This record gives sequence, structure tokens and C-alpha cells, in this order.
Amino acid sequence: MTDEKQTPIKLTAIPLPRSTAFSTQIASPTPEQFNFFMLSPDGAKKIQSNDWLTFDIIDIKNSKTLWSFSYNRAKFGKGIGYLPEAGYVPFYWSQNGEYIYVYAHQGRDGGVKYWGDAFGAEEGVARFNTDTGIMEEVLPERDGGGYTFSISPDENSMVYTDQRETPIVLRRKDLFTNVEITLLTFDNIVLDVGDFVWFPNMSKLIFQTMGPNINDILLLDLASFDAEIIVREFKEPINFVKWETQSTLLYKNWKGETWLLDLDTRTINPIGVATPNP
Repeated sequence: MTDEKQTPIKLTAIPLPRSTAFSTQIASPTPEQFNFFMLSPDGAKKIQSNDWLTFDIIDIKNSKTLWSFSYNRAKFGKGIGYLPEAGYVPFYWSQNGEYIYVYAHQGRDGGVKYWGDAFGAEEGVARFNTDTGIMEEVLPERDGGGYTFSISPDENSMVYTDQRETPIVLRRKDLFTNVEITLLTFDNIVLDVGDFVWFPNMSKLIFQTMGPNINDILLLDLASFDAEIIVREFKEPINFVKWETQSTLLYKNWKGETWLLDLDTRTINPIGVATPNP
């Protein structure tokens, strides 16, 4: 399958002071948290780990271990060597219970082209098949990989970017055939792309771009590949929290400040400030 719409999109912006990249704020756990567990969608199984290296999948009813898998911190061998803080982080269990998706977290900053990690870039994605016990790579892990990604609501595809590329390219990958299409190619000024939000019907995708002088929120039509900047030059990267209504979305930053994005008016407005520390 080939993609016939690969013309780069030009995202021009009025110069502003350099954006600040903040520490990653994501809902999924990080290797600094121990005694991790995640329930299967039907609640009958759980995956757990105490060290982010070895993971056990357990039948809750009889406490039987069904499968185990481990992360190899020496997987890159000579040249890169041992990764003392690396491990897997399970972040998604498919609704039919068959696949557990994990990302590889090497304990590094995550940024490749700038200091920081605004959109939670990680080093690779894999999935474990709970029927066969086989682990397979979805996005191949590399030393300091820099991928941002999101699984579609129907669980059949993934959008992702590879921060190591210049220019950065937004792709959609079929999770079962591995066929990829290019959705957008960005200007070289764009250093990072992420915080993907799918429309529930999968017709459109909202995401953010970040660069030295830009921090924009875009809306992409997944049928026509047409993209528009709906919020231009927002002051900092923010993170999607939830859909408030069919046309409004709630966002937060690392300080706990909240904003409401209105798709009808193409505006984003503050609705709350962080609670100060006592």
C-alpha cells in the first residue's frame, strides 16, 4: 500500500520567545513507581511487577501465573552496554484481553532535539500476546529513541512520530499488517509532535507541535489529510485530560493549571489554577 499524499505541510508562525519544555506528565506509570499492577479489561487477570524488569500475568481467581516476560537491560550489547534504569512500562491492555502494550523506558530525558520531554517520548513500543506468550516489537527500541504515539480507539492502528527524523513525520501504522502511511510532514523548525487525541469516531486527530518559536495545537482530518492550526502559539505544551463535551476538551500542564479547548470557536481558555502548596 502506498501513500499518495505526502506533500509537506508548511506550518509558519510569528516568532515568539523560546518555548519551555517541562517534565513529562502522563497517566501511565513510570519506572520510579514500584509495586505496579494493571487489571485486564474484564477484571479477570492482572499484570504486575516489582522491578520493571520481570512482569507476571496472573489469573486473579486462582492466583496462578499464566505468563511472565522480562526486559533485558543488556540488550544493546557492546558500544551502548548496560542500561541501569531501563525497563518496560505497560500502558494499554486491549479490550479483548489478547494484547498488553508496553513501552521501553530507558530512564533518560526522552528528548532528542531539545532539552526536556514535552510529550512523553519513549524509546520503543512492543506488545505481549497473552494467548501465545510471544512479545513482538511495534516500534523498534533504540538507545534514546524519541517516539511519541497513540493507539486508535478501535485498537487496529497507531499514530506515531520519530523525533530523530528531520523533518519529523506523522505516520499511521496498521498494528496487524504493519502497513504505514504518511499523514503529515512538518517543517524543520518543529522539534517535537505529540499529545495525540483521537475523535471517538476516528475521523480526526488533535495534537500539538513544539519548536523554538512555536507551540501550536492542530486538527487533522484523517480522511482528507487536511490539517489546520486551531490554536496558534500557545505559551507552553499541555496534556490532554478528557473530553468534556462533544466539542470541548480539558487540558492540564505540569503545574496543575487547566484549560478548556473549544473546537467550535477554535479557542482555548484557562478555567482553573493550581492549588498552591501549603
